[in-house]
Amino acid sequence: MQKLVIANWGVGEQGKSSSVKAVFTLLSEKYPSTVLLNNGDIKATVQMGDVLVGIESQGDPNSRQGESLRDFLNMGCDIIVCASRSYGETCENIKELKKHGFQVVWTQNDRSDDETLHNYLNRKYAERVVEMIEDRIEKDF
Repeated sequence: MQKLVIANWGVGEQGKSSSVKAVFTLLSEKYPSTVLLNNGDIKATVQMGDVLVGIESQGDPNSRQGESLRDFLNMGCDIIVCASRSYGETCENIKELKKHGFQVVWTQNDRSDDETLHNYLNRKYAERVVEMIEDRIEKDF
């Protein structure tokens, strides 16, 4: 199976971290998980059979995102889900993983000015990402 990074990227204050946390919530309902750090943002792993998934919701410049990606690499994660800004340091951290055999899929969460829709939209994003992960594991698209 080719390794995969699913990066939710965009400008600040667009709900990227919330969407990534929704991916963790959905995966942890179905598979064993370990929370490594939780200070509002989450750094965690999920074991999906033989596949280890790393999840980091911090994606701002000067955040722990780069360190987390290196940690996931050292832990042997096959799939990484993370937040990222649309340019700069956080994108470069993700692109660095290509040198280690990772394919990168850049995604964006759905957004709305109506705050009552945020949880719904985050859940829909999470469902799409979980489906992508499960398809990768099952079919290695």
